[in-house]
This record gives sequence, structure tokens and C-alpha cells, in this order.
Amino acid sequence: MKISLLTNGIYPYVIGGMQKHSFNLAKHLAKNKIHVDVYHPTSNNDINIENYFVDEELDYLSFIVIPFPKTPKFPGHYIYASYLYSKALYNKIDLTEAPNVIYAQGFTAWYFLKKNPFLNNLISNLHGLEMFQYSINLKNKLEQFLLRIPAKTIIKNANLQVSLGGKLTNILYLNKAKNNSVIEIPNAIDDSWLSNKVDFNDTSEKLKLVFIGRYERRKGIEEFHNVIKNTIDSLNYEVQFVGPIPKEKQIKHHNVKYLGTIHDSNEIKKILYNSDIMVCPSFSEGMPTVIIEAMTCGCAIIATDVGAVSEMVDKNNGWLLKASNIETGLSIAIHEAIKSSQLDKLKQNSIEKAKNFQWDCVIQTLIKNLLIDTTSLS
Repeated sequence: MKISLLTNGIYPYVIGGMQKHSFNLAKHLAKNKIHVDVYHPTSNNDINIENYFVDEELDYLSFIVIPFPKTPKFPGHYIYASYLYSKALYNKIDLTEAPNVIYAQGFTAWYFLKKNPFLNNLISNLHGLEMFQYSINLKNKLEQFLLRIPAKTIIKNANLQVSLGGKLTNILYLNKAKNNSVIEIPNAIDDSWLSNKVDFNDTSEKLKLVFIGRYERRKGIEEFHNVIKNTIDSLNYEVQFVGPIPKEKQIKHHNVKYLGTIHDSNEIKKILYNSDIMVCPSFSEGMPTVIIEAMTCGCAIIATDVGAVSEMVDKNNGWLLKASNIETGLSIAIHEAIKSSQLDKLKQNSIEKAKNFQWDCVIQTLIKNLLIDTTSLS
């Protein structure tokens, strides 16, 4: 079997959930001796992507750079550029000598399905479907409206598409996905992340919270900042932010630290291992890799009940917030965590639950579905 993996970015060139998913998907397909052509837009001379794969994997991997189009800035310019990128991918792949499967991340399937809505060997994964989730404000509502244009085209035309589970499967069918076109395959992490941690931090000194992610309005950083400002001096906790948070947005307080972007997964593991709770207060999400990574390192989780988050988080390993009232829910959860005598149990439960989201297992589910649904392809 040969797969063409289409993505709008791949880790470590680009930091993000879908980009890390593309990286792990390529790696684990190659580990299973499946040839993968990875089409991505980034060429960075400071990073040699081959250093992130072992020789046995590289025998089955090829990386093809398709530059992401540059367009003038106007409302919806990213969507137009995504269309052009999908068209460039379409023109690059010789469909007369097609691979067994085209696995299209995000909007990369758009032009393919517009040109050929009966393309049976294409599987789409739109990931978080954030454009169909909670609207924060009028600007966000307009952004979502524009993003639904390519999303609906892909959902309606795809003969096979992946849902990460939870609320996302229902979103696909509500937006007219074809009957039985959706397969549920969760996000996952490499089993090298798994921990048997038993020596948890002593929270009698300070509860340690961590946030990992880029600065984006839907991530709920403003709401988290507001809670910190209102409670950091009265409650016994500290917070670390990992990711590109603009300096002008940062809180100046001795118990709040901003570590910037960190590419080294071992450094991320160290931070998570020494934290008590991962905070993910987003208004919309898919199935964040960072939550699974935090769970493997023994973190309890405070997260919003959106997307497929409830597949990972429940009362046994954390707190689920309502998207309509994040600040209040987050404040209550932090108060409860500080007072809780069961925090170590929640953290251990996270480790056990994370074992359900390993790539070695998930990739077999994907391969099985690809083989079943591509047997009639020529």
C-alpha cells in the first residue's frame, strides 16, 4: 500500500495539533512498512526533518514541499490561499498513477473533491471542526462562517472521513456527511510518552498549573489570565505558559512564568512531569494532543467540554468546563483542586486512561479501515 499524506504543515516545522498528528501519522505508517509521500508546505533550513525519524522509517518516507500560496491580506485570504494550496496539491499528484489512498488533513481535500466528488480513494480528516463550535464574539462568528465554506464542501462530498470522536461525529452528520462515511479514530501519542509515575509533587507547597499552546483567541487564554489575576494572590498555586504568548499579553507576577516556544519533547515532558494540572480552557477544540501528553505525564486536566475532549477527560481525572462560562468554571476547578485530597488519584487515573490513546494501537485501526475501504480501488 502507498499513501499520499497531504497536510498544511508538519511538526517540527510547524507547532500545532494537526501538524503533530501529520508527523505521527507518517512515522507510524512507515513503522508498519507502508510507503508514505508527505506533501507539506514548509522548507526550513534550520531543521532537518530526517533527524526526527529513524532509518527504518525513512526507507518508507518521501517528503515533497509544496509552497503555501501567498495572497494579499483581505477578509478570508487564508481560505482562498487554502484553496490554491489544495489546487497545487491536486496538480502535483498524478491521479492516473494514483496512490492506494490520499489522506487529506484539514482543507487539503477541497480542490480534489470539487473536481472529482466521486474520488473513492480519498480520506478526509478535518480534525477539530472548530468552525461549527462555540462562537466567542461577532468577529469569531464571521470567521467561522467563512471557514464553513470549504468545510461543508469536504464533509458533503467525502466518501470516507475521520472523526476524532466525542461531539465531532455528530457535527459531521449534522452537516450532511454521507451515510456511513464517518469512521471514528482518536488522536494518539507515541508510547514513548507513557509513564508509570507514582511519585507525585507535594501540593502542600504550591499547586502547579501548566498551559501549552499558541496565543489564539479561541484558546481561552484571556479567560485564564482573568482568573489568574483575580485569584493568584489569594490561592496557593503557580502557572507556567509554554508557547508564543506576546509580551504585551503576559501577566507580571512571580508565580506566573512564560517559557516561550519549546520544540524539544524531552523538555516538554520534564515540564509536564513536574506539573499537577494541565489547563486547556478553549472555546473550541478537536482532540488536543497536548492533553493526552499531559495525561501520560501524570497531570490531572482542567478542560472545556468541546470537540472530543470528553473522550479523554471526566470526573475521574479532572474537571470539564462549559464553553459558555469558562471563567467561573475555571475558578471553581482551581479552588477545588487546591482543596482536594484526591488529586494524586486523579493524576494516576490520567496515566491509566492515556494508555487508550497510543499510536501503536490507533494506527492498526486506521490501517484496517483503509484496507477495508480501498479493496475495490484500482
